[in-house]
Amino acid sequence: MGTFLIIIISVLVTLGIVTLVKQSLGQKKTNEQSIILLDKIKRVCKFITVEGDFAEIYHYEDVKEKFLKLISSKKKALVVINAKAHVGFDLSKLKMDANATTKKVVLTHFPQPEVLSIETNINYYDKKDGMFNKFEASDLTELHANAKAHIQEKIPESGLFNVARGEALEAIQLMESIVETIGWKLDYSALMIENKKHVYYGILVVLLFLIQSIYYPDIPLEILKGKYANEFSKFIEIDGMKVHYRDEGKGFPIVLVHGTAASLHTWDSWSKILKKDYRIIRLDLPAFGLTGANATGNYSIYNYTEFLNHFLTELNIDNFHLVGNSLGGNIAWNYAVDYPEKIEKLVLVDASGLPTYKKQPWIFKMAKTPVLNSLFLHLTPRSIIKKNLEQVYEDDTKISNELITRYHDMALREGNRQAFIDRAKTDFKPNSTIHIERLKSLKKETLLIWGENDLWIPLDNGKRMNSLIKYSKLEVIKASGHVPMEENPKESLDILYKFLNEY
Repeated sequence: MGTFLIIIISVLVTLGIVTLVKQSLGQKKTNEQSIILLDKIKRVCKFITVEGDFAEIYHYEDVKEKFLKLISSKKKALVVINAKAHVGFDLSKLKMDANATTKKVVLTHFPQPEVLSIETNINYYDKKDGMFNKFEASDLTELHANAKAHIQEKIPESGLFNVARGEALEAIQLMESIVETIGWKLDYSALMIENKKHVYYGILVVLLFLIQSIYYPDIPLEILKGKYANEFSKFIEIDGMKVHYRDEGKGFPIVLVHGTAASLHTWDSWSKILKKDYRIIRLDLPAFGLTGANATGNYSIYNYTEFLNHFLTELNIDNFHLVGNSLGGNIAWNYAVDYPEKIEKLVLVDASGLPTYKKQPWIFKMAKTPVLNSLFLHLTPRSIIKKNLEQVYEDDTKISNELITRYHDMALREGNRQAFIDRAKTDFKPNSTIHIERLKSLKKETLLIWGENDLWIPLDNGKRMNSLIKYSKLEVIKASGHVPMEENPKESLDILYKFLNEY
């Protein structure tokens, strides 16, 4: 009996030891798993960065007085700053712990967005020394430092911090996915505000921050001219407006007319090539670009058509090829109906002017909606422009920060936001009968270029327009949206050249 008892006790002790060993090994494995997991998160999510391009202009002056302040000497320069800023989160500053018992990764601290780097390129124009006050190396060093500080001040206004916060959310989601791959959970409840009082305060702070981050005042014309006008830019008074246009190249004239919310820059890729063989005239329509609002507030197609005629008459251009995109296409084909003797060939790129089964783009609905359109006059975040471009482009990867900035800046030109609202309120609803008859009356050789995946004016409109115009042909560009001259410049330009060279 004693022997049997000893055997029983020995078995129990052995089982106990085996269990403890297994638990120890399991705990060790879990702990090792948690350490590996945390290391993996830190390596995958070390940095979140967003990039922004800046172009700023400011006037530098320095006055020194000599000879008992009887003589002053001034040096000055026009300073153009081009800079690239990186804003983001240094995720090496994350604070998190792994709880092996509950199989949770607990996120206790998430860093605030910060400026990670600023790269500046400075050019000096109209640099003039004073008689007793000349530029020295120390002055240029100081100017570089001031330029960097100037860009640093502009970054909060740019919306980069907001973009970075959006990227931060994606990083947390990535962390969550990594954690879930091994059956763990990510707990970030520690980041939440603890009591209601703080919640209300936090909401207020967030709202104030959001309002501040999306509030954009009008940008004066002179600032935008320094940024977006070049040596080919000219201004001419037409119908009481200072109209911005460019006249480049030599040869038979081609007139390019942009669409809604765009500017003459939409034709940059085309113009660069076309001006080698043709005289290229492009302009900012009233309500857009550097031209700005029409004092009359009249944005009917008829008024746009007459404006275009006044502009071309002032430039003494009486025979030309006419090209228009979207709204510009609508203006172009109506112009060709009213002034056929002036048009050699007509090119319509995703042109408006026929009814469409598509719902009106949301940005037009916003402009027509009371309260929302009033907010739009002051609260115009880059995200609105980005969302609009994502509808216009088929391939979002072609939408650069520089492109968003240009469209955003042009929207903020003094008077343009109100003009956009006024234009959106104008009744552009096509009258099927009238428009069909006018399109049928076109006798000019016409090329229709259409993006296959245009979300604003679908390809079906291009097909219908092609069936109505007697001497027309339709060319469809695959993997393209509403602005193929921007998104697919080579393909669309090849089509244009072939058409222009046909006899």
